[in-house]
Amino acid sequence: MAAAAAASSSAVPGAGNDGSTSLPATGATSCPAETLSADTWTKLDLDKFLAAWAKANVTAAKSNNVQALAQSFGAPNFFCSRSGLDNFCNAGQPCLPVELPAWYGLIAIQNWNSYMNSLNTAITFGSSIISLTLPGIVSDLSISPPDDVTPMKNLYKAMTTIIGLVPFTGPVATGASALTQGINFIMGQINPPEPTDKFVSWSNVAAQMGTVVTGYQSQVSAGFKKILDAPVDDATSGILNVIAKGAFLGYSQNVTQADLQKGVLDSFRVYGAGLALRAQGVQLSVADSTNPANGHTCTDSVKHWGAAGSCRDDGNGHWRQVVLVDKDGYPQAGIMQKLIDSYGLTPEVALQDNVDCNNADPTTDSLPLDPKTKCLFTLPLQPPASPF
Repeated sequence: MAAAAAASSSAVPGAGNDGSTSLPATGATSCPAETLSADTWTKLDLDKFLAAWAKANVTAAKSNNVQALAQSFGAPNFFCSRSGLDNFCNAGQPCLPVELPAWYGLIAIQNWNSYMNSLNTAITFGSSIISLTLPGIVSDLSISPPDDVTPMKNLYKAMTTIIGLVPFTGPVATGASALTQGINFIMGQINPPEPTDKFVSWSNVAAQMGTVVTGYQSQVSAGFKKILDAPVDDATSGILNVIAKGAFLGYSQNVTQADLQKGVLDSFRVYGAGLALRAQGVQLSVADSTNPANGHTCTDSVKHWGAAGSCRDDGNGHWRQVVLVDKDGYPQAGIMQKLIDSYGLTPEVALQDNVDCNNADPTTDSLPLDPKTKCLFTLPLQPPASPF
């Protein structure tokens, strides 16, 4: 899947396409600024400075208090938005016109504005990733799941994960900590929509994703306006709370669909395979040594079921057989082999660990990035059955 475009962000002074951090000559020799980082923010105690400045110099208005703060700094033309998203505000150079250390606060606000615009663009990227991936899973596993059994909230989790990878500053990072930072911001300020009464249209996912995009983008726009209009020192939505601790003080870079896809695709394919198989009625048939074993052993079980089954022997006379079956109870060795070959799953993970999960869902508002996360792939369990 090729990247459609970049989620653009306004240029931060000194930030080249290579991520360099040197400041430009203009303004730097007469007004040297320090590296744009959270460490600089902490060193200069900018949270304290900005709180005191706002208290002394900014009177809360009914709207656009971010612009009021910028004006108090001496930047009356610093408009992050006049008519919604897709506008970019520019902090200029150090001391041109805003003096240090206030300029760092303005840079952080500029980066927040860029981040919100990037979120808006990333929603379209996320829709494309989901729309292209799910039909491939259905075709890959040779199944035809019905359209009225998989709650849409599962795809909203995937969308939240994808846009959660958009970094506040710098390049896209795929680590769990980077995702957590983005998800926490999104859940705290964006309030993603959740269609509790809709189901995945497996037969036409691409068309259905338009509704998801509209819902998410409207929430991003509302979140943007909420922060823009809140008193700057509001404890929840004020811009000083949003940029606190220097989270947005850095060097912005563009984000592409390929960047986001790289971070989430493997785990989404595993998760999506589980959703599609569940919708088709694929499940796990479980039997253990407390049922009549007829003298059979784990070795016999593995030989009998082939790729469709797995057997775990604890070495103390107890063993458990798990077989992947369709809704009619027939073993599905072909599907299991495809899960092994194309999705990186093992019989131990897809079958044995699945039973241990007992239908638990490790996803809350988002998906884990590691495709090997236990319980990411889950299937329902049949009542216990005899081994053969």
